[in-house]
Amino acid sequence: MDLLEVYTDIIPVVIGCCIATTVYSP
Repeated sequence: MDLLEVYTDIIPVVIGCCIATTVYSP
């Protein structure tokens, strides 16, 4: 497995988590 492949898999998840915490934080 390529490191770039891992990053392209993880980055959207990390961004999604950041957006979720920003939206759902009071």
